Amino acid sequence: MEVITGLPPDAEPGTAKRLECDPELHPLGERGQAKASELGTTSRTIRTRRARYAAQGLWGSVDQRAVREWQATGRVDARVVKAVQEALDAETNTSTGTRSRLIWKVTKSLEAEHGPGVPLPAG
Repeated sequence: MEVITGLPPDAEPGTAKRLECDPELHPLGERGQAKASELGTTSRTIRTRRARYAAQGLWGSVDQRAVREWQATGRVDARVVKAVQEALDAETNTSTGTRSRLIWKVTKSLEAEHGPGVPLPAG
């Protein structure tokens, strides 16, 4: 807000604008650079935050990493997760197999149920 208006968001009525953020004295780029220096970041970060604020309002200024939903399996296709779980469940009461055998079983199971082309994670 200070870069846009020259005033912090909680400013009382009649508060004087900060000299380095005053829109009447400095163009937007200079105000952004002053705010970046103050926060110890880059002017690009300030531009990005300002654009998100303009597009999404106050929600755009929130660090989205803090509210991002995630799964323990990351971005792996749900069909792969299900096939791995089924293969592991099937091996519960058998001797411990190798990793490559488990990968082979999962791959064959996915191809049998969904056909070739289900994206598998690397490694």
